[in-house]
Amino acid sequence: TGNATLGGSVADFDGDGDMDICLWTDGGPSCIYRNDTVSTRHWVELKLFGTTANRSAIGAVVTLTEPDGEQQLRRVSGGDSAHSQQDLVVHFGVDQHQVVDVTIAWPGGGQETYEGLTVDRLHFIEEGTGVLPEVLEDDIATWDESSQVLVLSTVTSYGGRAVHEAVGFGPMPYFVNGLGFRGVYPDVPANPGQVTVVSDSGATFVLDVETIP
Repeated sequence: TGNATLGGSVADFDGDGDMDICLWTDGGPSCIYRNDTVSTRHWVELKLFGTTANRSAIGAVVTLTEPDGEQQLRRVSGGDSAHSQQDLVVHFGVDQHQVVDVTIAWPGGGQETYEGLTVDRLHFIEEGTGVLPEVLEDDIATWDESSQVLVLSTVTSYGGRAVHEAVGFGPMPYFVNGLGFRGVYPDVPANPGQVTVVSDSGATFVLDVETIP
C-alpha cells in the first residue's frame, strides 16, 4: 500500500506453540502473519502474575534450564520501541525435551524455582502461590430424553489451552463462541447421572447430568 509499518508484536496468537507476527501500518490495515510451521519440536509458555510489585509481572526475568544444562532467558516487557508491545506471555522453544525447570526473578525482588514443568503447555504461575491449577468456572450437562442426545460443556480458568475429554464418550472440542469446551454425543440410551471430564492439564471434573424431557 506504500504506507509505513510503524509497530509490531510477536506472540503465539493461535496457541499452537509457534510465534506469529502482527504489524501495524500507518494509514493502512494491520496484518497478522500466522506461522503454520509443522514441527516435532516442543515449547513452553508462561503467564506470570505478580503480587509484591505489579500484577502483570512486568520486569520479571525467567531463566529456563533444560535437562542437558542449556539455559535460556526471557524478560516480561512492558513495551518494545514506539507503537509496539510484545505479549506478556513468555515463550521458549525446547527442542525434544519433555520437562524443564524455570527460575523466576520477580520484579518485587523475590526469586522462585519450579522444577519439572511439562512441555507443549501454557503454564500460569502466581508469585508466592506457584503453578495455578485448572479450575472449573461453569458447566452444562444435559441429556435429552426424547432425542437421546447428551450435551456437555465446560468453561475453565488457568487451563493453559488444555484439551478436554468426557470419559466414556469422547473429546470435547474447544467452542470459540462459548469460550469453553463442548461435546455433543448422540444415541445415549439413558441419563448417565454423572460424567467425568478429564483435562490434559491434569485436572478432573465431575458433571451432574440433568434430564430434559
